[in-house]
Amino acid sequence: MMSHRPSFDVARAISPLGFDDFIHRHWAQEPLHISRNDAAFYADLFSLSDLDALLVQSRITSRDLRVASKRSGLAYDAMHALDRPEPLRNRGPQLGALHEAYRDGKSVIVEMRRLWPQVDHLSRSLEQTFRRGSSAELYLTPPRAQAFDVHFDLVEIFLLQLDGAKTWHVYDPIVEAPSSAHGDDRNCADRVGDPKWVFEVRAGDLLYIPYGFPHQGLTSGESSLHISFGVKRLHLHDVLKTVVDLAARDHALLRRSLQGKFADLGGPSLEADVDECLRLLRGGTLVERAIEQIEDSFLADLDQAPDGQFAEIDGLDRIDAGTLLERRADQLCIVRCQGGSATLRFVEGGVSGPSWLEEPFRWIAATPRFRPAEIPGDMGGDGKLVLARRLVKEGLLRKARDAADGAS
Repeated sequence: MMSHRPSFDVARAISPLGFDDFIHRHWAQEPLHISRNDAAFYADLFSLSDLDALLVQSRITSRDLRVASKRSGLAYDAMHALDRPEPLRNRGPQLGALHEAYRDGKSVIVEMRRLWPQVDHLSRSLEQTFRRGSSAELYLTPPRAQAFDVHFDLVEIFLLQLDGAKTWHVYDPIVEAPSSAHGDDRNCADRVGDPKWVFEVRAGDLLYIPYGFPHQGLTSGESSLHISFGVKRLHLHDVLKTVVDLAARDHALLRRSLQGKFADLGGPSLEADVDECLRLLRGGTLVERAIEQIEDSFLADLDQAPDGQFAEIDGLDRIDAGTLLERRADQLCIVRCQGGSATLRFVEGGVSGPSWLEEPFRWIAATPRFRPAEIPGDMGGDGKLVLARRLVKEGLLRKARDAADGAS
């Protein structure tokens, strides 16, 4: 399902508002409604007419889908009815039960990552911008319906209205800086008062809802199709949990088994051990190592962008010192130096070498487009070309799409 339509990124999604203004005035602070009066603004991202093609050609299964309404909850029968029996697995999904659930007032919710190229690209742009994982869920809600009651999410929400309209009620937060520790408290219809904001969101509009802000969306006389992009947050207790896990590798005291009956586990001895453990957590480079591990896990969870890597591999021999290269779409990279070696880490790959490579690695990480001959350092022309070709082969770089091979 490849497409040559233009790609959406974060800047285009929140336009005409600039990114700096968005961060300073709205990010994690208050909702934002961008009303564009342009129903076709997201036409090259996804449309209602694309939905049938998505459901059939992507071979969607019940794992990618939810069917829900505020009135009756999740419709498991409609979800599982999509899956054909094993002998017919090469055919498309069975959509009859899904259509019936929609006619009965239930919303169809599809996890869109890796199912539609343009949506996937915007998710990657969010990840590159905010350095956190993202999700993308498509919501098709019939007229006079509601998928979920008032609740808050543990992600930053960018809601792109593709078709129809939906009214959103957004409330002041009831929990300060909620996290996964508040997962059981997310449904909160009985704890909010009147909505502080009411937004009429129509096709082409964007609605940003900060994490932790309770909200609900309702349709009236027309259906609604929107995609909700979620950006995860990193909380202090996430870092602390990683610090404790790292410390437990280094210090046996944190790994000591507690003996005796459960009711007798406390006492002065245990309190002294806990105090000693807390002292150990404050020592060394645990926080720095925790941040590095979280960043490594983030990179490990990302997939390489599907933008022609096989063709890049085939063209390695045609790359010379003057070939204009660029970082591949949505790639991220970081530089690590430890124990006399330097590493350039990126999505699904990495290159390591002696510590003197730190300078060229950091330059490459900070330079989105360059020619191999421009790489700084004392590698010599052949060494720079070998490194550049290696980074193309591993998937960080590609030949610039708007420049001829070897152009100056």
